[in-house]
Amino acid sequence: MHNIWRHAFFYSLILLLTLPHHVYGSSSYEDRKSGNYQSALKKFEAKAMDGDVYSIYMLGRMYREGQGVEKNYQQAVYWFVKAADKADLSSEYSLGIIYEKGGYGVERDYAKAVKWFQKVATKRHLAEQSSIKIYAMRRLGIYHETGTGVKQDYKQAVKWFTYAAQQGDAKSQARLGALYMQGFGVNRNPAAAYKWIEMSADGLAENIKKTIPDKLKELNVKGFLAARASWRDKFPDHIKPFGIVLGKRFPAELSYDLKDTFYKSSNPLLNTYAGVKPQQRFPGKADYKKVTVSTSKSSDKVYKISARIEFDSQSQCRKALSAYFQNGPGSGAVPVVVTNWSGVSDYTSQFDQSQLFVADFNVGFRPSNPDHPLKLANADNLTGVRLILSCQEGDGKIIFVHFPSVEKRIAESIEATDWWNDFYDSPESPSNRPEYMDLFGIALAQPLPNAQRQSDSFDGIYRRWFTISPPRPHKLFSEYTVYTSHLTNSVISIRAEGRFDSKDKCNRIIVVAAKELVMKYSTNDSVIKTLKDIEPTDIPWNLSNLTLTPDDTYFAIFKSAEKTSIYTQKDGELVPDSAKAKHLVNVSSGCKSSSDGKYWQGIVEYDHPLSDLIALKEREALDL
Repeated sequence: MHNIWRHAFFYSLILLLTLPHHVYGSSSYEDRKSGNYQSALKKFEAKAMDGDVYSIYMLGRMYREGQGVEKNYQQAVYWFVKAADKADLSSEYSLGIIYEKGGYGVERDYAKAVKWFQKVATKRHLAEQSSIKIYAMRRLGIYHETGTGVKQDYKQAVKWFTYAAQQGDAKSQARLGALYMQGFGVNRNPAAAYKWIEMSADGLAENIKKTIPDKLKELNVKGFLAARASWRDKFPDHIKPFGIVLGKRFPAELSYDLKDTFYKSSNPLLNTYAGVKPQQRFPGKADYKKVTVSTSKSSDKVYKISARIEFDSQSQCRKALSAYFQNGPGSGAVPVVVTNWSGVSDYTSQFDQSQLFVADFNVGFRPSNPDHPLKLANADNLTGVRLILSCQEGDGKIIFVHFPSVEKRIAESIEATDWWNDFYDSPESPSNRPEYMDLFGIALAQPLPNAQRQSDSFDGIYRRWFTISPPRPHKLFSEYTVYTSHLTNSVISIRAEGRFDSKDKCNRIIVVAAKELVMKYSTNDSVIKTLKDIEPTDIPWNLSNLTLTPDDTYFAIFKSAEKTSIYTQKDGELVPDSAKAKHLVNVSSGCKSSSDGKYWQGIVEYDHPLSDLIALKEREALDL
């Protein structure tokens, strides 16, 4: 069934290539190469006692092949396991083969073969070891396709065959094409089946290659592509850039750079298709320099498409991209132009101060569940696409971001982490919500109502800020600004500003306001006493910090204490350290001169760190 030992020569070549450089020319290696197995065995045993991984592996191999000893798979397994415990890839691979084949004292055990091949397939490797990984991936695909050693799972079979196919494995390409042909584990796609089967032809045996033309004739590729085009025509241009529909599955029939895509596949939540060849070309250009499509790993639905195009000059780039916008996505819709060929602060690290044009299409729907903003049952109803055009020294970029799919990807990220799930599954009771979470009548960590907004400004890729009219204004402050997440619109921070005619007056009044805040919400006497002892001149701008929690209030002065942090490392991820993070607010206060020097600004900022952390997750999900 498996014909594993047909590959003995191939396997031996791989092992030779993966030997550490110091092994070549060693006496044990030369003894074995010359057939002096007894001498080699003794030398390997001596080195194995010192923990030499290669020698431990070679003992397993000699017992497996019967070199200098009677063939004994049990002893081979013993040595291979010892080397595998030291993360030796070749030993893990050898264990997979032994359990797949069985014999010589070891029973065939496909479940154990799956276990060891899984280790090989998911581990980092040297370039010379790629053939070992490809074989392991193909075997995992076959096991999941046939239900051998594991529960039958066509989706898993597609995953493993795709990984091996992307590395040029003809057998996996042929099997993947067959799954697309039948619609097992994927949506039936004759065009994708044709692509993979045709690609596999050169690497298959002659007797199998002869059957391929007949198989391809069975596929009605033209009819499928015509139906696909008719379906795609129903969407507006800003939803189907380059002929790829945002929010829908990646068109499996498209060609792309297989190896580059595979090397980007390690992200557990993200697929990155590199070097995609879209069916629609840029006007006046033979081809794009590079097109990349980002999708969710679980659904393969497209949330971002980016393209690079070369131009002779900056002016030509800007003229061509402007025409592209006006005649394409901007022609059949009424987008909101966020920035018209100017720099935007939060994009500068990515675009390096290049000229930008940013437009939003149909961005307006906001989540209806503020207590659980990242788990959206009605996410299919979300709308909104952002288009980013960039020119820098003749290098043009076009990026489309589908906000609903970004929301879903964030939700997947949350759901993939048990701790985050537990955190969000603890609903907030209105009776448990502290009063300071609703200062000035503005609810931190909840969507900002439209009625409170006076003006709307763009503040980078993941944040917006609004000038607002609060329901409960304070007599000290005349201006209020609120920062929200761009996607969920949850309030991240509130900034209240008053004007004073002198620095001393500003400091005195702002400190009084801070003291009143502490007296109102704190039960910590030492904090209150510390604050009473502080003179206004001791508090420079933005270095006076209060941290409010449901149970206590902390006060910190620069260089004398640190603010309480909501963050902790868990399973390699930065997460809030307890449920108190829902109600933890940092308060900064201070005074500074206005830009024209005519007055002093007394400012108090209320920041909700958890909402900021979530907004950062949104930004990561955009992956610009």
